[in-house]
Amino acid sequence: MSTLLQPAIWAMFGFIVLGVLLGPLNNTCCLVGPDAAYKTIQSAVNAAPAGSTIVVFSGIYRETITINKPIRIVTASHTAFTSLVSKSKPLIQGYKEDQPVIDILVPNVTIQGFNIRGGQVGIRVNTQRVHLMNNEITQGNIGILLEEAQDVEITQSRIADQKQIGVHILNSEGITFQGNTIEKNPQGLRLEQTSKNVIRNNIFRHQTKQAIHVVEAPNNALVGNRFRGETSGILLSDSPNTIMRSNTLAAGTASFWVEGNVETAYEQDIDRSNTLGNRTILYVNGLKNKTFKSGLELGFLALVNASNITLPNLNANNVPVGALLINSSDITLTLSQFQATRVGLLAIESDNITVTDSLITGGQGNGLQFENASSITVERMTISSNVGNGIHMVNSSDVTLQDNEILSNKGSGIWLETVTHGTVSDNLLGSNGQYATSLLLTTDVTLDHNLIQANQTGLYLEQADANFIQQNQIQQNQFGIFLKDAINNTIVDNDLTLNPRGSIKGMLENNTIEDNIE
Repeated sequence: MSTLLQPAIWAMFGFIVLGVLLGPLNNTCCLVGPDAAYKTIQSAVNAAPAGSTIVVFSGIYRETITINKPIRIVTASHTAFTSLVSKSKPLIQGYKEDQPVIDILVPNVTIQGFNIRGGQVGIRVNTQRVHLMNNEITQGNIGILLEEAQDVEITQSRIADQKQIGVHILNSEGITFQGNTIEKNPQGLRLEQTSKNVIRNNIFRHQTKQAIHVVEAPNNALVGNRFRGETSGILLSDSPNTIMRSNTLAAGTASFWVEGNVETAYEQDIDRSNTLGNRTILYVNGLKNKTFKSGLELGFLALVNASNITLPNLNANNVPVGALLINSSDITLTLSQFQATRVGLLAIESDNITVTDSLITGGQGNGLQFENASSITVERMTISSNVGNGIHMVNSSDVTLQDNEILSNKGSGIWLETVTHGTVSDNLLGSNGQYATSLLLTTDVTLDHNLIQANQTGLYLEQADANFIQQNQIQQNQFGIFLKDAINNTIVDNDLTLNPRGSIKGMLENNTIEDNIE
């Protein structure tokens, strides 16, 4: 006998089959299959009464389906028919690339046990009380799109090989996404302008961009998720009050990050049960008057609204950041090593920051980065071979950079932008790819007694006003000093020899330039 019952049997025993074999499913109305009464799922949906169950046998269904009544659509393997049919899931193949394969428009719908392939969206939901269970959704643009949805459960499913996003939850609330596998998508799960959702006990593997990107979506919970082989694990963008518990992130410089409005985005509820590369994520808000244990190796360290903190002998390798400081003050970091990080130290809206006697090397971005910070001291550091700038400062003031070795960074050795009142002295800046030192829109910054050699340009000034460049050795660079729209600067007593493309170039007028050796 065929694995599907023959038409004559359906005619003779239809009521018995429905009453006996499908007894556990209340209100079963329609059977779908090549030899069943309904050949397409949509025709069964059209005929089914509200609240009934449609059972689908194995086969390939080339159609798009609109569900506009509360029904359950399940596969025969999830019913008493399981011993009579193939174990393979029915395949719903979307044939319209600009439409969803399944479009759910009304509440109280269940879809269980299908392979769903292709389409603009595998399953689209913009209603409430929907359960999607044990489905495999592949090879479309977006696997599942929840838009203005509520109280939706997505469980025990696999979403893979989408062209854009595995699952997109937009303007929705009360979504439970649990026990799923999301793999080989550019972006695995995107939560956008949505809240009060729970993402729990899922496996994320091999996304090419982000595994989870939370965008302008506060008050969501990420619990017990595992990340394997991800380019990026969790990215929280302007999404405060995210609850994170027991997530296991893979090692890597993009495994976890928080970004956005400094006033709100960094207020998070992230405890020490989360790990990155088998190391603890320590995300602390409001910590005061503490000296950390020497020699800590953390997966991620963030201090938010912290004060009077000493961080001795930290070690960070192949992690997003050595230390992230937000709205913090009186922070001392010393005797530490940060290697192959996204950024060695990032301080935003922080003041009285001292960084000394440490090594930052091989990073994917800037070695040290300060934004809207003040009273910064960086001394006796070795900052080398970073893809970005060695030291990067924007909108900062009262800066002291002294006795550092800043070498072989692909960007600039020191990049100061909109910085006022600073001293850069007794540093070695060599073999940096762009500028040894760049002063952009700076005022009252003094460079003295620095050895600047073998860079593309030793010193670059653009729209810089009233800075002092004195008694530096600026040698063996392609250009010694280059000025662009810079005025009222004093450049005196510098050794500018052996710069083959020129000692001082650019717009030199309105500056004091004298007693230099060329």
